[in-house]
Amino acid sequence: MDRVSLVLSSGTFRRKLEFGGRQDIDTSEREYPIARDERLPAWNMQLFRLADEALELRGLQRGDILHVATPPFEDDTLHIALKRGQIVTISHTLHPVGLTEHAARIVEPVAGGFELVPASTKEFDAYRIGGASMGSVNSYSTDDGWITITGLVTGLYREVPIDQ
Repeated sequence: MDRVSLVLSSGTFRRKLEFGGRQDIDTSEREYPIARDERLPAWNMQLFRLADEALELRGLQRGDILHVATPPFEDDTLHIALKRGQIVTISHTLHPVGLTEHAARIVEPVAGGFELVPASTKEFDAYRIGGASMGSVNSYSTDDGWITITGLVTGLYREVPIDQ
């Protein structure tokens, strides 16, 4: 069991927190079931709350708790191999102001790299990244800063209302 450690909200930029900080998290929120994913046994699992509709056409809804596999902390050289259709979590940092947006997107290969796209009836930004990292593993330079692929979405938890 664990608590949500990050809220993903497209278009909402905040100052970057120190490692281990919680952002917009209700500390009284209950814990949710979480387990390692056998497909990525050495990776860490975290819970992120989806706070937008950027992936609604893929069946992910505002409020869903995403199970996110992140590379092991002790292995900062582990490159996340991007493949068509993966749902990834990203940090989009604006340079030089240092504001960061946390979001989820779908990976689509394009000439010379990848595009991280939404799947929504609403308008959300897509991000184009090159095929190679910019010196830091899983980080890619953009016109306005950089994008870091922070994890792979492996599943979700969704509460269903019950009347009692």
